[in-house]
Amino acid sequence: MKEAPVLNRKAADDLLLRDISPLSELVLVARNPLADKLRYDWAPVKAYLKEHCKPATNNCPDNVFDLDCTHFVCHAMNKAGVFVKSPSASCTSGLCIRVNDLAASFAASVGKYANVVQIENHAETKEGDFCFIPSWFHLSKDHAMVLADTASALGARVYAHTAARCGDEVVSFDGQGCVYYRIVPAS
Repeated sequence: MKEAPVLNRKAADDLLLRDISPLSELVLVARNPLADKLRYDWAPVKAYLKEHCKPATNNCPDNVFDLDCTHFVCHAMNKAGVFVKSPSASCTSGLCIRVNDLAASFAASVGKYANVVQIENHAETKEGDFCFIPSWFHLSKDHAMVLADTASALGARVYAHTAARCGDEVVSFDGQGCVYYRIVPAS
C-alpha cells in the first residue's frame, strides 16, 4: 500500500491557483460569527455524522446523491452553524454539494479566521479534522471526509458518504495526497 503525502499549504495553494482559482472567493461562514473566528462546536457535527453515516442518509429533502461526500459533510457542519458562502452548486437546503467549493472555502478561511487551520502532517490530525483527497479537475479521486481518529500516511478511520463510513474501519488513502483542516471550537 502506497503512503499518502500530506500536501502542505504551498502545495494546496498551488493546486487551488492552477485548478480552481475562480472559486477563490469562497469562504466558510457561520450563522452567528465572532469577530475573527467561526463560531463552531464539534458535538452537534459528530452527532450528525454518527446518525447519518450508515445507512447513508441526510436530513435534506434531496436525501443522498450518488456522489454524496461533500453534501454529507456540509450538512454535518451546518449543525454547528457553519456553511460555504455562495457555493457554485447547492442542494435544496442551500448547502454546498461540490468538493471543489468546500476545499476552496477551507483554504480561503485559513487566512480569514484564527480558528481555521491547515494541519501539516498526518500525526497532528485528530478526530473532527476535515480531510480532502484533492485531484480537483484531473481525476475522479476528489473526496471530502471527516476524521474519526488520527490519520496515518496509509489511511484513517473516517465519517464519509458515497462509500458509507462510520469511523469504524480504516479507509486506505492509496497513495493519494491529503489536505487536512481543523476548525478549533469557538463559542
